[in-house]
Amino acid sequence: MDIPEDWTRIKDDYVQWAHASTSLHAQKTIEVTPVPANKKPLRFLDVACGTGVVPEILAQKYTNPEDAIILATDFAQGMVDHVEKIKQERQWKNVETKVMDATAMSLPDSSMDVIFCVFGVMLIPNSEKALSEMYRVLEEGGSVAIVTWHYQAIWPIFMEATAKINALAQVSAPTAVEAPKVPFGLSTDDAKQQAKKSWVNLDYCKEKLEAAGFKDVKGLEEKNVFRIPDLKEFMTVSLRNPGFASMTANWSSELTQKFKDLVIESFKEKYGDKDEYHMDVSSNILYARK
Repeated sequence: MDIPEDWTRIKDDYVQWAHASTSLHAQKTIEVTPVPANKKPLRFLDVACGTGVVPEILAQKYTNPEDAIILATDFAQGMVDHVEKIKQERQWKNVETKVMDATAMSLPDSSMDVIFCVFGVMLIPNSEKALSEMYRVLEEGGSVAIVTWHYQAIWPIFMEATAKINALAQVSAPTAVEAPKVPFGLSTDDAKQQAKKSWVNLDYCKEKLEAAGFKDVKGLEEKNVFRIPDLKEFMTVSLRNPGFASMTANWSSELTQKFKDLVIESFKEKYGDKDEYHMDVSSNILYARK
C-alpha cells in the first residue's frame, strides 16, 4: 500500500470508478468543516489528493487566488500529474500541485489553515505520523478533516468469499499460505470486534485525531450509493487497488479468479441479476481544530 508506482498504475481506475462517488463524501466534508473567518487568502492543503476531488470542489467554490490557495499533494506522481492536467484544462488559477509524502511533508510549521484527507489516512501505513505532520503544518486554530470508509454493502460478501478462498489455500499449501485479510481493518474472524479497532469505527477515528493533538473533534456518518455499471469489471478494478494487496498477496491466479467468481455469484444471489447495481456505502467524516 506504500508504493507510489502502484497507485500511479491505477489512476485511470480511480477516474472511472471512484472519482464521482468520492465527490459526494468530499462535498459533505467541505460543507461541515469550519474555515477561519475574515482571512484572505485561505490556505488549503489536500493530503493524498488522488484524482483531485477536493481541489475540484474547492476551485469551484474559491475562484480567486486572493481568496484561497489550494495545494493538492499525493505521494504518487501519476495522481499529481492528473490533477495538474485537469488544472491546466480548467484554468484553475489558485491550485498548486506537489508530489509529497504525507508522513514527511516539505512544508513549514503552521503554514496551512485547513487540511483535508479524504479516504487516505486509513491506507497510510504510518497513519500516526501522517496525522502528526498534519498537526505540525496546520495553523493554530485551523481545521483538519479526514474521511474513512464506514461501510460498503459488498464487504460481508467479500469476507465470506475470503474465508472460502482461505480454506482452499490452506488445503493446497497448509504451511505456505498466510490467511488473507479484507481491507479497512475488517477480518473474517470476529469482524465486529476487529471493526472497533479500525478506521471503519467512528470512535476509533476520533481517538486517533485526539492522540495527534487535535481538539474539538466532531464526527458524522455520511450515507451514499455507489454505482456499479459492470460487476465483472468492478471486481477486476477492485483487485487492482493496492488497498486490497494484503488480501490477494498469497493467492494464486486460480484462487484470485475463484474469489471473483464467488463474489459475483453471491452478489447476484443477494441483489438479483441486473445490468447495473447501486451499492449502499457510508463514510466517517471527522473534523477538528488545532
